[in-house]
Amino acid sequence: MAQIVNQGLEEDVEKNETSNSIWNPPPQHWLKCNVGCAWSKHIGIAGASWILRDEKGHVILHSRRTFSRIGSKRDANFKSAIWAIEAMSSHHFDKVVFALEAVEIVGAVNRPKAWPSFAFQSAELLLRLQGFLEWNLVLESHIANRGASLIAQSASSYNFVHSYVESGPPSWLLHFFENERSLASVYGVC
Repeated sequence: MAQIVNQGLEEDVEKNETSNSIWNPPPQHWLKCNVGCAWSKHIGIAGASWILRDEKGHVILHSRRTFSRIGSKRDANFKSAIWAIEAMSSHHFDKVVFALEAVEIVGAVNRPKAWPSFAFQSAELLLRLQGFLEWNLVLESHIANRGASLIAQSASSYNFVHSYVESGPPSWLLHFFENERSLASVYGVC
């Protein structure tokens, strides 16, 4: 059953990548937290990032960190999702769309009965999501999640050991996020 659901979610991502390959903003009065993850099998670390944007596409905050002793991409995705959810909670944001590329995480949260192998992950994520006034967890295409992915890759590639939270986008990706916001407004989604 999970394979059928997995295939369906992957088909949705493929459709999204071909028909709507730009970042989409959250609904009005909501924020969107794109979560990035990059895992290095050879050294067992994961780079993680999150980017928080408003309905106009402005980057409010971003963060990155590394996790050590990560044995699989699945574990890296889970740790990254937990970390991002806890960060949004600790910053007291209460209406958040969480956007991830991890099919199994999105499936386990949105349809736990269809993903029994992920019961632990589902329970842990849902427990943390209870603290929000409103939340949504969505599957994001790789193209639409590129900014978060680039930041996560930088964390794992350079093995940054210190995490941080900073306002606005990273300076080295400033033009990327400005272009992404402009594209979204041109296509009428901002």
